[in-house]
Amino acid sequence: MSSLDLELTKCRAALSVMYDQPNVDQDTRSQANTYLNQIQTSPLIWEVADKILTTPGLSQPYYFYAANALVYRLRTHFKDLADVNARLAFKQRLQLY
Repeated sequence: MSSLDLELTKCRAALSVMYDQPNVDQDTRSQANTYLNQIQTSPLIWEVADKILTTPGLSQPYYFYAANALVYRLRTHFKDLADVNARLAFKQRLQLY
């Protein structure tokens, strides 16, 4: 399993805890929230969010989280897209959403 696949699995599990499991204990919910905040600071969030946004059939909060994660990443790490090709690729991906 690649690091992207592992992070995608962990992210979706954390989103499930936050939005699909209302009876989960507070410690588990807190751990999921911490993970979701931390993954936004990882360069992998570009790809994780893209995978979530292009996966049909998820509940609305998953898409909302992924879109917000991209906005956060753009605001705090726009330099990741300093390369013209990276910006162009990102723009093309945005048009798919």
